[in-house]
Amino acid sequence: MAEESLLTAAHRLNRYFRIDMKRGGLVVDETLAALETLEAQIRTAQAGGEHDAGLLQAAVITARDLRLDTSEHGGMVAIRTEIAFDTLDKAIRAVGGRKAEAADA
Repeated sequence: MAEESLLTAAHRLNRYFRIDMKRGGLVVDETLAALETLEAQIRTAQAGGEHDAGLLQAAVITARDLRLDTSEHGGMVAIRTEIAFDTLDKAIRAVGGRKAEAADA
């Protein structure tokens, strides 16, 4: 298995979140586990680990908003969290695109 990174953790959380939204909008245990993994990667990046600044910012906001929703709204997701996930998705795509371009060079 490949080493976990901010990018892979963000991608996994984003994927699980999208599945939850298609299944009725409640956050399930797998998504919460992915959130915990992302939060660990955020801490690593903030401590000086390798990361993309735009991805880190989007990940921090998304993790904060989703954590707030799960603690205050019983797993129901607020609009601001959906917007945060849209922003995270764009950041993931931007980083993935830059990595693909670097691999081709």
